[in-house]
Amino acid sequence: MILSIVVVLIGAYVLYFKFKEYKSLSETYSELLSNKKYEMFNDKKQVYILYSLLSFFGAISVALGYQTNELSTALMGGLVILMSISEFITAKFKHVYYYNDTNFIIEGKTIRYKSIKNINQGKKFPFSSASITTLSNESYSVSKKFAKFLLEKKKNR
Repeated sequence: MILSIVVVLIGAYVLYFKFKEYKSLSETYSELLSNKKYEMFNDKKQVYILYSLLSFFGAISVALGYQTNELSTALMGGLVILMSISEFITAKFKHVYYYNDTNFIIEGKTIRYKSIKNINQGKKFPFSSASITTLSNESYSVSKKFAKFLLEKKKNR
């Protein structure tokens, strides 16, 4: 019973902060996108597939847990589903990138192509990500496709 309460509290906590993050990013992006003209680089399909698969396996875990009377298995499956849903909420802002000729927007911040210090392509795994480091040593995680796109943009500058 205590495990059930803990899982529900963790799920509610995560969902609350994801909704809060969504609201904050939504306001930031609407403000940033209203000032200049940006094109969109949509790369959330792969992420949606991954979290859909995780939700599916979470649902199977919940069903098996209830069928075999294993409460912990069902609760962990439910937690996987909640975590996947929480990532779906912010995928619109974390895996869709906006760019123009001089800069791009990531995590609600405008970054000039000139300020990119390093682009690390990451591992060769299918769902791994790349990272961008700016001249001010801020690091951002991006998809590999967008990292390749940024390399091309940086070369053309």
